[in-house]
Amino acid sequence: MLIYNDSIKSNYQKFSLELKPNKKYKIKVSSLCNCAGFKKYMFIPQISTINKNDNIFTKLDSTYFNYEKGPLTLNRVWNIQFDNRTKNTKFEFLLFSDNTNLFEKIYKFITNTAGFVNNVFIPIVIPINVKSTLVGKFVVKVEEY
Repeated sequence: MLIYNDSIKSNYQKFSLELKPNKKYKIKVSSLCNCAGFKKYMFIPQISTINKNDNIFTKLDSTYFNYEKGPLTLNRVWNIQFDNRTKNTKFEFLLFSDNTNLFEKIYKFITNTAGFVNNVFIPIVIPINVKSTLVGKFVVKVEEY
């Protein structure tokens, strides 16, 4: 259990990788919507570095939604910032759910359908809200560029 902002609790998963000298890196976390059924949920990914004494930091670069991984996907990308080292350095970070605003709307989309009533075609527009939740499926991708 991880506690952040003095009172917010979250589950977490630990990751580590080797940073090569004179390279730049991005961490992309894609949170997949649990879109089965009437209620739609996905967690908001957040990361925190473990080895802060090594002058390695992460900076949130972008946040966007798409359908890249199948269902609706929340993508967050962080840049890894560190000084130009002369040797490989182990980098460790925690991935956790940002539970600051649980069960609040994070995305809204419209779905259209139609029905017939007394042989009259009636279009039906249904707003669908995706809300933040504690857990979910995700994909982590580290890019070197």
